[in-house]
Amino acid sequence: KAIRDAHAVQPLSALQSEYSMFTREPEDVIIPTLKELGIGFIPFSPLGKGFLTGKIDGATTFAEGDVRNNLPRFADEARQANHNLVALIGKVAERKQATPAPQNSTVSKKM
Repeated sequence: KAIRDAHAVQPLSALQSEYSMFTREPEDVIIPTLKELGIGFIPFSPLGKGFLTGKIDGATTFAEGDVRNNLPRFADEARQANHNLVALIGKVAERKQATPAPQNSTVSKKM
């Protein structure tokens, strides 16, 4: 409803939201609404704020003020619970001769 209300007052060209394997909420209502209204979608943190790259483990610490210190998915228990997902992403990337976070379009096209 908020998107429709805002769009009625001032046409929106795009909406930005977190969107990754951890954050799928935009799929249910937001993305279909944007599509219906012709509004673009700009995802941020597609790699789960770094978690899905495989570079974050139980020993990782974040600087004071880093938002990840306050996100439940970065709590020690969650890191351990999500290790299997991160490991699977790493295995798929390895099979595709890529990294979990491809940096260029050539690698992305192989996937």
